[in-house]
Amino acid sequence: MDSGLRRNDPVGGDDPVGVDGAVVAWFNCAMGRIFIVYMMASMKNGTLYTGVTGNPAGRIWQHKTHAFPQSFTARHKVERLVWYEVHADPLAAIQREKRIKEWQREWKIRLITEMNPDWRDLSAEVMQV
Repeated sequence: MDSGLRRNDPVGGDDPVGVDGAVVAWFNCAMGRIFIVYMMASMKNGTLYTGVTGNPAGRIWQHKTHAFPQSFTARHKVERLVWYEVHADPLAAIQREKRIKEWQREWKIRLITEMNPDWRDLSAEVMQV
């Protein structure tokens, strides 16, 4: 069973995450730390990747910089954040990610298009303080 944690996701604490020399503040919600379920794409209607993380800015940075060169997203140049959903509860986020991963591709494309019809890169939204 997958824990939902990803490499370099911090397990505790509230240290900022450095991204390209800048310090990105932690995302906070009323109850504390937030988690996102997200989809990345190589291009509009291209290769898709679905993930979950408690470190949104750091995880997106990993995808964009190919921090793990042998990963799926690095090998397929999946660098564009095209959809995300915020959760306060990590277990709910993990459950949602698993559910979406089971979906047909057409359903995922519909979900992305409803939120982001032009398939813009939404990573700036996720990295804002």
